[in-house]
Amino acid sequence: MTFKRSIFRFTAICVTIAVFVFGALVLEVSAAESKQGSDNLLDFLDAVPYLAVYIILLLFFFLAVEAGYRLGRWRGPGSDALNESRKAQSSTTLGAMLALVSFLLAFTFSMAGSQYDTRRRLVVDHANAIGTTFLRAAHMPEPHRANIRGLLREYVSFRHISVGEISAELKARSSQVEQQLWAEATAIAQKERTPIVAIFIQSLNEMIDLNAKRVDISIWRRIPDMLFVTLGFLSVLVMILTGYWLGFAARRHMFPLSLLIITYATAFLLVVDLDRPRGGFFRVSQQPMIELTLSMDATAG
Repeated sequence: MTFKRSIFRFTAICVTIAVFVFGALVLEVSAAESKQGSDNLLDFLDAVPYLAVYIILLLFFFLAVEAGYRLGRWRGPGSDALNESRKAQSSTTLGAMLALVSFLLAFTFSMAGSQYDTRRRLVVDHANAIGTTFLRAAHMPEPHRANIRGLLREYVSFRHISVGEISAELKARSSQVEQQLWAEATAIAQKERTPIVAIFIQSLNEMIDLNAKRVDISIWRRIPDMLFVTLGFLSVLVMILTGYWLGFAARRHMFPLSLLIITYATAFLLVVDLDRPRGGFFRVSQQPMIELTLSMDATAG
């Protein structure tokens, strides 16, 4: 019995050291990525299909429960008083960890949902800004009027897909169109300094700013890697402790246990989907841009 306790203590010490080393490595990698402006974890999650992410989550959680269950069984049954004490302590710890993970999951879900709503709102605002610029361009002198409207029709055609799905070639061409539009506005302002030219330049500037905001919220303002790692790590610990608590009973009820694992994996997947700028179940509709294109074509016709 003493030998078994010694092994258990040694294992606990090793696991504790491994947790601290893992945390230190995660912090170091996260700091390095912040300095370099890269998001390797998010790039990886974006590249992995949803079904694969879901299967990986289920597999990790099931393995964590199994590891905890084996650990609880390995410690072996003790006296009734000892078993009750173990169950009480494990139950209290499990409840606290479940509450913490649920809070972090709700916080992360709220953050991802807020960013999704912002991306959807920016599509409407950007379409309105482009449409306003197109209408105000009608008051510009020729040949600038025709050039500006032609560039705007080309510009809005790039926006029929989400920002995260635009290819590098289209991004480069979009930047060129913005520069050409600004050059046209500058040429007009040098010839005519009227209020209508001023408000046209204002709407053009707003259009360009909104495009930059869409790129920023879709590509760069993502959920931090550290939050994803922490949430996943704590979820695995919860599953281990759940299995550990079940190990004392020497019997697992797979139906409620499976529901718990599926619930956590599904919630985690929804957070990943909301944060992903391309594809997925929660796609930001580009219908305002499509309707704007039809309106421009009708006006030009």
